[in-house]
This record gives sequence, structure tokens and C-alpha cells, in this order.
Amino acid sequence: EAWAAGIPVVSTQIGAEGLPGVPGEHLIIADEPEDFASAVVNLLQDSSSRYAVGNAGRLLYERELTWASAWTRLDRVGL
Repeated sequence: EAWAAGIPVVSTQIGAEGLPGVPGEHLIIADEPEDFASAVVNLLQDSSSRYAVGNAGRLLYERELTWASAWTRLDRVGL
């Protein structure tokens, strides 16, 4: 939902399992509480990073996670 809204994502490694995002590009991975808090504060304070991560997540969502993208992939394999 965050990617769909263009909101940057901070997650733990376990929380991001199975997601197609690239850490540092589509989302920020932080496993330790201090690192997690620091990543959130950094995004709140740095509007260019906040926009870059949020926008990259939104584009990934549109390319990989919408119904339209799923149907396109299924059409390619002939289903």
C-alpha cells in the first residue's frame, strides 16, 4: 500500500521477504532498532531521498504489482 501511494518504505529484512524491491532503491532495510529509527528520521529530514525512494517504489508497484502488470505477464506466457 505504501508503494502504491508513493510513500517510502523502511522495513526489516524479514518484513521485506518476498518483495521485489531492491534495498536502497525501492525501500530501506534496517534490522536493528537504532538503524530503523535513523532510516525513518533520515527520510523525514531529507526530502530528495524521501522522494527518490517513494517514487522508485511507486514505479516498481506499477511495473510489478498491479492487476494490469499481472495480466500482461500472464499474456506473455500464453495463459
